[in-house]
Amino acid sequence: MNIGFIMYDWKDIDPELDSSFRLVHECVIRNHKVSIIYSSEMFIQKNKVCSYCHIVNHKDVYSSDMNEFYEHTTLTKEFQPMGVHDVIFLRDNPPLDFPMLNFLDSLNDSILFINSLSGIRKANNKIYPASFNSLFNSKHNNNKLVPTTSISRNKEYLKQVINEYEGDKLILKPIDGFGGTGIILLDKSSKSCSKNINSLLDFYIDYSGKNNYILLQEYIEPELKGDIRIIMLNGKPLGSIRRIPADDDHRSNYHAGGRFLPHKLSTIELELCSFIGPQLVKDGLYLVGIDVMGGKLIEVNPCSPGGIKEINEFNDSQIQIDIINFVERKINSLIK
Repeated sequence: MNIGFIMYDWKDIDPELDSSFRLVHECVIRNHKVSIIYSSEMFIQKNKVCSYCHIVNHKDVYSSDMNEFYEHTTLTKEFQPMGVHDVIFLRDNPPLDFPMLNFLDSLNDSILFINSLSGIRKANNKIYPASFNSLFNSKHNNNKLVPTTSISRNKEYLKQVINEYEGDKLILKPIDGFGGTGIILLDKSSKSCSKNINSLLDFYIDYSGKNNYILLQEYIEPELKGDIRIIMLNGKPLGSIRRIPADDDHRSNYHAGGRFLPHKLSTIELELCSFIGPQLVKDGLYLVGIDVMGGKLIEVNPCSPGGIKEINEFNDSQIQIDIINFVERKINSLIK
């Protein structure tokens, strides 16, 4: 197969930790042709979507050591129509390049996208989890699947939400951040909170002059410290870890200094996965990372979910094998 990875710069990869790199490695050792593609190098030429594709070349015997494999890998730059690919993994970090997605729309019927373009458009920001809530309420006696959430770019309304919030703590975050970027824990019991809220809202709404939407979310006090990252494949949980924040931070993301512990999914977490799984598949979201806290869905990451390395270590597994097995089966079923 010809497999493309639209992702961040190859030079930015940390081979010790990077989940996308493990997927690339698994494809290469199966002798698939693998290309690294940057959205900035995609364009339309004579009505065809084309790109400079950086072909992954590995000269030596394939190594299972990620650092060694990375060191012995080179990239060859080739100009290609994007239509030559059988599969494209969309592994770029948010915020999404929407013109790039528009470019790729013309290939929607001829290439398998992991994940689908329509699904990524739906789920790329933090609004998507709320779409599960009403259906869940009707089936589970008004229990909530998602923490109480308000989203707006109207400062007056956001201040009203904060003032009327019954608890002391709530979460403020931009809707298109990743890796914990911009997530703030507001503590209403602190005098500094009321004095700084105007400034905070002005900053987040006006950041980069974009009139941004802001998400305010109920703070969930988990039974165990941190949150749960679950990798979902084709609507089912493939593996999970518990992410623990650093002592001086409330965020558990790796980029924010979090660390990881093994985790076995609870009955509630398994039920949550079984509830949202069919909708993920319906939306073409075959490979996502979901974040769960206190049995509630906090986020869905459809673009570049991490955690493969840690899940493998804690469970003596190689879940990238399961992922590429699924992709090969999916392609074979489409051919038939």
